[in-house]
Amino acid sequence: MKKKLIFTDYVKKIGELMQEISRLARSSDKVQDELFSSLEILQSTTGGKIFLLFLDVSLQFFSRLLPILLSRNSPSAAVQFNQNRIAKINDYIQIHFDKELKEKEVADFIGMSTGHFSHYFNKAFQCSFNVYLNRRKVNFATKLLKETDFQIIDICYRCGFSSPNQLNRAFKKELKMTPSEYRFTVSD
Repeated sequence: MKKKLIFTDYVKKIGELMQEISRLARSSDKVQDELFSSLEILQSTTGGKIFLLFLDVSLQFFSRLLPILLSRNSPSAAVQFNQNRIAKINDYIQIHFDKELKEKEVADFIGMSTGHFSHYFNKAFQCSFNVYLNRRKVNFATKLLKETDFQIIDICYRCGFSSPNQLNRAFKKELKMTPSEYRFTVSD
């Protein structure tokens, strides 16, 4: 019970500080200049390491806290926040899946630690990041196999696979056939 009261007090203090920071940040250019000056001094005196660590920990903390706070205030706001986050993840994957995309890269983009992102992703998409990514790549490859006459090796690299063998393995796992067999099947 005592821990919960202490935690509640800290959450209230954090909320008050965030409101004050938000109010000050909107107030005047002088306040903003002073805030940025203080941050630059902190960064230069610590070689940037402590400052970057502070920002990283703060982003991770607030990315976890925000959905909780939103869900308490308005369930629809929390749902909207979650839908926006999922859309951002999907958009990022769509734009970058043609290269070797790593889970850490998407986690950093969303502002989560890799472990937290992995857990979130599994819950939101009902599969791991790598399984989802390979499915997206295979889906795109099937489209190219149907609609173009590109060679399979070209399709492999256009879809972000590092080798034709990787494409074949992913294809067999998802569709139980090779890309060549698939092309032959859809061309009939």
